[in-house]
Amino acid sequence: MSFIYKKGDIPLIVLSLHGGQKVLDCKKRTNLSNGKQYVVKNDSYTKKITLKTYEHLLKFGLNPYLLVNDVQRKFVDLNRFISDACNHKCDSCMMQYILFHEKLESIVLELINKYGKCFIFDIHGNQHTHNMLQFGFNLTTKQIKNNQLTDFSFYTHRNADNKTKEKFLYKELSLSSIFKDLFTNIYPTYNKLDNSYIINNNFRYYSGKQFIVKKYSKICDVVLVELSPDLRTDKQTPLRLAIGLYDFYNKIYTKHF
Repeated sequence: MSFIYKKGDIPLIVLSLHGGQKVLDCKKRTNLSNGKQYVVKNDSYTKKITLKTYEHLLKFGLNPYLLVNDVQRKFVDLNRFISDACNHKCDSCMMQYILFHEKLESIVLELINKYGKCFIFDIHGNQHTHNMLQFGFNLTTKQIKNNQLTDFSFYTHRNADNKTKEKFLYKELSLSSIFKDLFTNIYPTYNKLDNSYIINNNFRYYSGKQFIVKKYSKICDVVLVELSPDLRTDKQTPLRLAIGLYDFYNKIYTKHF
């Protein structure tokens, strides 16, 4: 099994999929299949950031579950459906995919059974932003602006009215409300529908439309955490992520979920 797992004692999972270093004994994935182009490069430094964030949380007295993939993305992409995740002739890739997702699913079901809820903090990186932390909730910018919030990835509030969802999406009970004092540029922007920083700089918003958010928002609360390249080389990023996650969990998640 090529992943790192630590058992916790709260309904929080700190997750990392795309920062592994190990290679498999087969050909790497192609980045083009049936006319679709797939990312095969790692989200650099995300494994290290996730482990450091976890270590800081432990020092703060918070003991989440930890699950970190340790295989390079060019061999397996654990945030895609299996049909696009592997070289289909590679048994070791298929095995890594199956074992990793069986482990994640077992943790999620364990937490739901024990606590009645589960929160996945899924850490990624991208090449299309600068000095920016993004949170993806399975909603595009257009959906957020048009108040089309049906697919909101916080399962606990999936059936709430839109005013309630807005509180957790970008208003007073949101991750943005906690992290706004820790990072310069955040989207969704706290307390206003403003994506001007993204538009003016020709950036992309990562809304979380891939496998993990889509699957687990049907049974638990999950967010895609996207870090720009410069934030991933900033030594303070893991500490800032830990401070924000600690505050969100204690001030909001334990009381409103």
